[in-house]
Order: sequence, then C-alpha cells, then structure tokens
Amino acid sequence: MVYTPPAPTQGSNANSYEFHLDVASVPVSPATEPTWLSGPDITGLQPNAAPKTADGTTYANRGQDDTPTVGETFTVAFDAKPVKNTAGSIQPFISLLIAAAQATLKGGDPTKKVILARVYHETIPELSWQFTAEVSFQRKNTGNADVEFLSFTLTSKGDREIVDNPAITTP
Repeated sequence: MVYTPPAPTQGSNANSYEFHLDVASVPVSPATEPTWLSGPDITGLQPNAAPKTADGTTYANRGQDDTPTVGETFTVAFDAKPVKNTAGSIQPFISLLIAAAQATLKGGDPTKKVILARVYHETIPELSWQFTAEVSFQRKNTGNADVEFLSFTLTSKGDREIVDNPAITTP
C-alpha cells in the first residue's frame, strides 16, 4: 500500500504580528483595575514557557527518571523601538518597562520593580495570558546608523494564568 500524505489544511494563516503585549503598573489601593498600555512598536515577541521539574525518582522506578512538573519558568522576550514625540518623550509603555528594569538602581523607584503584563493573539482565543513580571533590557542595535531598538525580557513571578482574550472578548 502506498502512503498518501494528507492535504494541507484549508483556511487562512495566522500571522506573527497578531501577537500583542500590554503592560501596566501594579494597581495600588484603592484602585483595583490596571491601566493597560499597549506596545505597538515591538517585534520578535517570543513567549516561552519551560517546565520546572523536581526529582521524584525512587528505587521503585528501577533506574528510570521520575521528574514531575511542579511549575514553570515563563518569560517573554521582544524588541521595542523607542519613538520620540515632539516633546522628546518615548512611548509610555517603554518608559514603564525601563523604570521597572532600573527600579533597584540608585535613583530608581523600588515600587516600580514588578509590573503587570498580558500577552495575547488577536485571532486565536486560547493564546491569552496575564502575569506579574520583573524586567530586564539591553540595546539591540549598536551600529553607527542603526535604528534604536531595546531588547526586553519579562520574567514571570510565577503567577501566569489564562485570561479572556482582550482582542476577542467584548466587555
């Protein structure tokens, strides 16, 4: 019998630019809802969930590993292009990220160290998460005539959860 491969799935492709990132300061009482700032000037958005495992091996496993998943390490990496307005200020979402990354430096604001973030896909409802994160960044382009980009990494504080997709859910 000759193998016949299945035909490609019919329909339209999802696109990488349909992923979105919003960030917010953690609300301080009495506020309960965050004020989300969209990040439109990003590229290379890469959510990455890696399982956190523990050694559960006993003699009963007879030499085989038993490494149950006990959590995850979740990061989101992306590049952002700072764009200055007529007053010389960059976008509020980038300012928030930089303030969080520099919160523990002398002159920084330690209350801004942890931020809220949500990542979602505009056409795939199942791809929507929210979490608190710490931020780090570095320059991406260093050439003499390069457009400035900053490479950010958001590292979850261990509370990532699936949420209603804000691109699809109607309030």
